[in-house]
Amino acid sequence: MTRICITPFVQGTGGMASFRLKFEQGLQARGIDVTHDLDDKFDAALVIAGTRFLLDLNRVRRRGIRVVQRLDGINWVQRVKWSGIRYSVRAEYGNVMLATIRK
Repeated sequence: MTRICITPFVQGTGGMASFRLKFEQGLQARGIDVTHDLDDKFDAALVIAGTRFLLDLNRVRRRGIRVVQRLDGINWVQRVKWSGIRYSVRAEYGNVMLATIRK
């Protein structure tokens, strides 16, 4: 049976958590198993937005498993208008993380 790993595991009522819940329900209705543990056996991994677990994703890729990312926009405001050092550093860090995931 096909199995998909969805990471990161988020809980809540809106945004990424809402997407995850609805997506999992759709997969299960089609007979596809879902896991959230990158160490489990699965056929593909879906990264919702971003994640800190880049080393784990790299291990998944080395195992020959396809990694797919749900689209998330780049942070661009700090490149057009000064938004403060804290926002700018965090935004650029986020852009580097997204670029690394998409490699």
